[in-house]
Amino acid sequence: MPDMDGLEMCRRLKKRQELQHIPVIFITALIDTDTEEKGFEAGAVDFIRKPISLPSVRARVRTHISLKGMLDHMVELNQTLSERLHQLDQLNWRLMQEQKRGRAADSGNLYEQAFMSTSEGIAVLDNEGKITAVNPSYSRITGYSEAEALGRYHDVLDVRVDKRLNSTSILDYLGVHNHWSGEIYNRRRNGEVYPELRTISTIRADDDRVTHYVTVFNDITSLKETEQRLEELTWRDPVTGFPNRALFLDQLSTVLKLCHHGGMATAVIVVDINNFRYINETFGFDCGDIVIQTFAERLRNACHEDDSIARLSGDEFGIVLAPKQWTLDEAYRIALQLFGRIQEALREPVPYRSEGALTIEATGGIALYPTESSDMPSLALRHAETAHRNAKDSNRAVAVFEDSMSENIRRQVAVESELARAITENEIAMYAQSQHSPDRELAGIELLVRWDHPERGLLGPGEFIPFAERTRQIVALERHIVRVCWECWLR
Repeated sequence: MPDMDGLEMCRRLKKRQELQHIPVIFITALIDTDTEEKGFEAGAVDFIRKPISLPSVRARVRTHISLKGMLDHMVELNQTLSERLHQLDQLNWRLMQEQKRGRAADSGNLYEQAFMSTSEGIAVLDNEGKITAVNPSYSRITGYSEAEALGRYHDVLDVRVDKRLNSTSILDYLGVHNHWSGEIYNRRRNGEVYPELRTISTIRADDDRVTHYVTVFNDITSLKETEQRLEELTWRDPVTGFPNRALFLDQLSTVLKLCHHGGMATAVIVVDINNFRYINETFGFDCGDIVIQTFAERLRNACHEDDSIARLSGDEFGIVLAPKQWTLDEAYRIALQLFGRIQEALREPVPYRSEGALTIEATGGIALYPTESSDMPSLALRHAETAHRNAKDSNRAVAVFEDSMSENIRRQVAVESELARAITENEIAMYAQSQHSPDRELAGIELLVRWDHPERGLLGPGEFIPFAERTRQIVALERHIVRVCWECWLR
């Protein structure tokens, strides 16, 4: 966009009321922490770095769509319950007003109809807390029949799980405010504990004495289940049950603080499955999920119980060792031993249906703490990811972060992002070189491809073809070359 970048677009979306609840995910080649923080401040819910893995992107989009749907459902339930309780409170107030005006006989039928037909449970108590009337919904929700409820003390039927919220404290509050509302836990007749949204109001005589209490409540089990599921989706990966990237960074922050204050050392490890994209594309996403779940289980078995593990994205997992009184050299040795156990655990093929089994391998990156360049959780994780990428590029099983790697990664990302522009702006130069047979007859033409970079000059294929292959820009590059050759042939 010529007049704004992605950050500004996100800010403008979040300023519009009808659009501000749409989840925004940034996909970028930038790797600095400052850009990531600005993205979240602008309203983004996730940050994906290039080169992207399509299965990972799909999974994260599905997760955020589920989060949005469940959040909307929870807001709708809360709104419905609040409106319903408000309507009942208004009805109760009108009935009391009519009673004071001496029109109780005319309103009796209305009161009885509302009392008996509402889906919320209602109980009327005398000034001593004894139940004098209940509606059918009360019996449906609590399991107590009308005969069992009448004459019983309310605090016997309404046992609280939270001891801080007992009947006495609510009654004391009602003595001053006349109305109380909140969430509590109650127990059904069969012993099952369930959550309620409850309101309790007082009815007073002309001399301001409390004559009755009216309590209206609703079973909000489904709402709490939605909240729980929302919490899980916010902090947990739905496929493995492991913490996600956000929770992992929180756990990593705790570990680094312990190391800082206790003079301890630790290691952060990033590990992924080699050629996982091929597994997804060949056998399908169901198979991919099975591989991810098996991989996660074997990671868990290879790690110690107090180590933290998370699924960061796609097939990429993060591990932080529980801090001990190690030196950096000892943390390095322990991390390598753990990666060795992971490799050993992967020797057993992953069974898949009746066709047989899949053999998987892993690549890892390790970052040690404390070091001068990894004093923040996001930076420590970034260093492990950089080491992981370095291991991939150099065809090694595992690599340990060194400061020089960051500059190499930045250069690679710059090349990858500039290559797309180079193709569209005709910076890819081609030179034809004739090929001759032994008797010097023309046998063919060899095409030499170079990148005429505006700043770095003429670049050989070794400086950009590997990046094009890794980011799948090789397809666009090949099409560009074929098109240019065909146009030259036609001329």
